[in-house]
Amino acid sequence: MIEGKVFHIDYTLSPETAFPTALNQCYHAISYVAKHHEDFGIDPDKIAIMGDSSGGNFCAALPLMDRDNHYIKYNILYYPCVDLTDNSAKKFDIAYFGDNLSPLVIGRTKSLVDLSMNIKAYVQNGEDLKDELISPLFAKDLKGYPDSLIITAEYDFLTLQSIDFADLLDSNGIKVDFYKCEGTVHGFLDRIGYLEAAELSMKKVAEHVKAKFNY
Repeated sequence: MIEGKVFHIDYTLSPETAFPTALNQCYHAISYVAKHHEDFGIDPDKIAIMGDSSGGNFCAALPLMDRDNHYIKYNILYYPCVDLTDNSAKKFDIAYFGDNLSPLVIGRTKSLVDLSMNIKAYVQNGEDLKDELISPLFAKDLKGYPDSLIITAEYDFLTLQSIDFADLLDSNGIKVDFYKCEGTVHGFLDRIGYLEAAELSMKKVAEHVKAKFNY
């Protein structure tokens, strides 16, 4: 049986704290684990990170903070928010998802388009929303960025951002695997045990981690 160690980082939430506090907390935790790998009984060459939605934003940004150390060897992003500017919202058209959508799907999808409240809670000191650590889609230097797995929902405004981010990684020579889970909406990972697609997606994660680290 293959065993691994999972570390859940209980970072401080917004609006109690603003960018970049939580992001720095996450990188500090990753650095600590990597530097003390013997204490934790882990292989430092097999450190992967994973996050969904806003956590996906963090996981997309953390390798950019890790350029000099390369602690992060693999990156798993579930429907990440990688662009906090209004660029994606301006381009978005619900018709992208086809006709005869359920009102529930339309409501869930449109509710994500206006990120202004979330942005105000997170970015409180006038930072440029195109800062790569806020919107990783605008990163210019992807040197050393780890291989990545991006999993998106079919009916999700952020899927368009995920596609753009996958293209950015690919164009910079970074290996990226991309999957869109059909019939799902944003946040579907919370439905493990109820939604087959959620469980299948986690099996896909396991397959890729095993392949990446030669288990």
